Amino acid sequence: MIRRLAPRRLGTEEEATVVEHLTELRHRLLIAIAAIIPAFLLTFAFHTQLIEWLMRPLPADKTLVTLGVVEPFTTAVKVSGLAAIAIVLPILIWQVWGFLAPAVDQATQRILRVFIVVATLLFATGVTFAYFVVLPAALTFLTSFDDTLYNVQIRASYYLSFTSLVLIASGLAFEMPIFILALVRIRVLSYDKLRHNRRIGYALMVAFAILLPTVDPVSLLFETIPLLILFEASIWMSGIMERRLGLGQPADETDDTDDTSSVEDSGDTDDAGDIVGQENTGDQDDVDAVSSLEESGDTGDAGDTDGQESNGGRDDSGDPDDPERAEP
Repeated sequence: MIRRLAPRRLGTEEEATVVEHLTELRHRLLIAIAAIIPAFLLTFAFHTQLIEWLMRPLPADKTLVTLGVVEPFTTAVKVSGLAAIAIVLPILIWQVWGFLAPAVDQATQRILRVFIVVATLLFATGVTFAYFVVLPAALTFLTSFDDTLYNVQIRASYYLSFTSLVLIASGLAFEMPIFILALVRIRVLSYDKLRHNRRIGYALMVAFAILLPTVDPVSLLFETIPLLILFEASIWMSGIMERRLGLGQPADETDDTDDTSSVEDSGDTDDAGDIVGQENTGDQDDVDAVSSLEESGDTGDAGDTDGQESNGGRDDSGDPDDPERAEP
């Protein structure tokens, strides 16, 4: 029975039909549900301790109230459900990874495994930072603001939803380096782009901190500082990743560089062809001139030789009055 429910993981580049993919997806969903149900039962059994743990950041003089008949029960169910999902999160991620992994090659799978481990650690770091640093400062400021004007009563469901949302949002915010490195890996961003556009990155980090659930300036400051530090760390890690993986410029910049190089090569080839053509033309002219001069010289020499022979002949015919030539 267990073997029948366990999905068969496809190999890399292994083809499968739509029915086989849907069957594998159904099996993995069943595994995820089977992991959440016992985890929920366990967390619901200890929901009192969980609610007390979430109430610790609240100032000592503040207590929670409920305004409905079913609110205590629904609040316990909500907190237990979120805690159960947090406990089985590694199993859920593994099932998603097992379904998507056959679509990528082995090298990318190794990189994604490292990313998943680092992402889990960053998420846990973000939740811990929010619980011990952000929430105490934010709750102290918010619950004491204009407390002389109002009778501040904190509703249990709203408070627990607020704290849970802050913890989850802070954990996701700490995943920002993974997102940046993924963009660098697929060559959408590069180390040079991140370094030259650092100010734009700072503005985006501040805007992202503003979008987090807390609205007070104290918690905003505490959330912005680690985001800026993580952004700088992302720039540093992107440079290391580019050197280790041999990543060059982004694809668009590479295409522009190739086009420029092609144009330059074409220009150089044309210039070289013009120069060679001019040299060949000049050499041909020189050869023709030399040939003409040689032919002229040969003709002149032949003329002089013929003239000398003619003069010699006339001299040999001699003067008839020459006594040496007179007949005896």
